[in-house]
Amino acid sequence: MKIEFNVSVTLPLPIRHFYFASLVGSKRLINRTMASHYFSPEALDFLLFQVHDVLGLTHYPRYQDYDEASIRILLQSVKDFADKECFPFYKAMDEEPVRYHDGRIVVHEQL
Repeated sequence: MKIEFNVSVTLPLPIRHFYFASLVGSKRLINRTMASHYFSPEALDFLLFQVHDVLGLTHYPRYQDYDEASIRILLQSVKDFADKECFPFYKAMDEEPVRYHDGRIVVHEQL
């Protein structure tokens, strides 16, 4: 007996990008060299605001001083820091990954 299924599902763009990026891992389907493309801001936005309802945290006393604008400013600040301080080393770390050599774990000097 042979059973075949033909299912076609169209995912929203942020989910598709996140899904395919996770499938590819360090081997990227699309060679993008700009610092702004090492992650998907749309996928992050979707996951934080739609899936995990990050604004729901503002109902708790600890986070009551935050709003959507302040959360977005925080996320942009983290992205700017990562673009400036971390991204330049990603390529070098990808080319020379962590390895085990002579009984020691050798990592990139930036780590």
